[in-house]
Amino acid sequence: MPVSATLIVMRRRTFIQSAVLSGVSALAYPAYASKYPKTPRDFEGPFYPVAPRGENNILVAPVAGKGKFSGDYLHLTGVVVTPDGQPVRDASVDIWHTDPEGRYRHPREREQDELHDDFGYFGLIRVDDKGAFEFYTLVPGRYGGRPAHIHYKVWRGDSQVLTSQIYFRQRGGTENKSMTRSGASQVVDLENAMDTDFQVFYRIVI
Repeated sequence: MPVSATLIVMRRRTFIQSAVLSGVSALAYPAYASKYPKTPRDFEGPFYPVAPRGENNILVAPVAGKGKFSGDYLHLTGVVVTPDGQPVRDASVDIWHTDPEGRYRHPREREQDELHDDFGYFGLIRVDDKGAFEFYTLVPGRYGGRPAHIHYKVWRGDSQVLTSQIYFRQRGGTENKSMTRSGASQVVDLENAMDTDFQVFYRIVI
């Protein structure tokens, strides 16, 4: 039986309406929607700490050590969250970086006899119930041909879930030295602070 023109028009209208509604639904509820992109991985580098250590988030006292170092004091705060913004409460954040003169504390690194006794060089802290963490430290110096950066790992129990780096916009950003092209999300702004020279906030998404 031939299909009437009226039936064809009705079917076409139904198809268009269905497509429009599906498009609206897809826009309202996109597949794999997330609030934040995952933080990219970056190089661990050759100088991950080997010395025994416990939890410590004060690599340098923000006031007591004032004037002892040539570099700038830094209050680093941040959170560890999932892509939808939920806090990761069972994480620990593990950082290490150079002093202002570009030296790591590591037995295979140069100039170990010139390290600062009053600077910790690495820190480790568990996040709180909001996934938040903080460190008092110094803005690192450049290392060789690399811009200033802070290495970090995120742990959940004994498992490493992320190894990456933080860079500073005012100190050159990544200078294309990040392991991934998405390194822009690893760059933070140094902001003036009351208790230290600078403060930064960094969101880690795992």
